[in-house]
Parts: sequence; structure tokens; C-alpha cells
Amino acid sequence: MKMQEKMLRGPLSKTEIKILKYLANRADGATVEDIASAVGCSLKGLYFMLRFLHLSGWVRVEKMRKGVGRPKNVYVLAKSLDEILCEACGTLDKMDGGRVLNLIGCEYPFSIIRFRRVAKNLDYGEILMVCTDDELSRDCMMRIAVQRDLKLINSIKRGNVFELVFRRR
Repeated sequence: MKMQEKMLRGPLSKTEIKILKYLANRADGATVEDIASAVGCSLKGLYFMLRFLHLSGWVRVEKMRKGVGRPKNVYVLAKSLDEILCEACGTLDKMDGGRVLNLIGCEYPFSIIRFRRVAKNLDYGEILMVCTDDELSRDCMMRIAVQRDLKLINSIKRGNVFELVFRRR
């Protein structure tokens, strides 16, 4: 399966993928207005998606000053597009029969968004191991798992990190 096909069933929306592809072709970055016109998205929705991508560590925000007035935010990819797509899919960390989703340092509610998207696309019998350092996220994930027909196989706390292992029923 090609990476692009895998991403369509992964934790990124089609618009987020368009944003990442657009930024990959813009080495100097792009403003919100540039991105909105290129991907066909409202500014309100775009700000939410850019915040999600920024807090996931995939997009950097830099200040650009042109003449008089406030500086503008310019959004630049923090990693290569391939690295981001692999990380978003959970294919950066592999394990037999499943995926590893590292949410350490990912803020709530963005950690929940990523968990929902990955959980939605698990195949029957596939295992998902989630690492998080947020107790609120952990509790929400356990509730979502019931809705998504995932069985909690194991839950371990190591220091301040929770490791949750789910299996698709």
C-alpha cells in the first residue's frame, strides 16, 4: 500500500495532508492567508488544524516582519513530509500485529483527536499501544475505546507515562 493511500485512512484529515503538502513545496514557509487560498479552507478551521500540526511537532511557527506593523506568523514544516506521514500513521514505531502511538507531550484535546483517528482505522485483531503522560487523556481514551469496540489488554504506569494496549475486537 502506498504512503498516500495509507494516510487517507490514517490520523490526518485530507485537508491536513493538503496543508502539509503545500508547506513541503514552500521552503520559506507560508502565511495563513496563503495556505487558506491554496487548500480551500476557512481561516477558523485552518487555525485549528495548524495548531494541531504545531503541537504535534510537525509544523514550526516563525515570525516574519515586512515593513511597519505587526509581524506575521509563517508556518514551516519542522520535519520532512515523509517523516511526518510515517509518524502520523504510527508506522515510525512498529510492533508485531499492531501500531505504537506516542502521545507523550501531545496536549489534550489534540492527543484525543490523534487517538480517535488511529482507533477508527484499526483492523480486526490489530493491536494499538498508546503512550501518554496525561491522565485526563488516558481516561478519555479508555472511554473512547469502549465506543470504538477496542478491548483494553494491558495498562501500565512507568513513572509519569501510561502505556495502554488495545486490541480491535
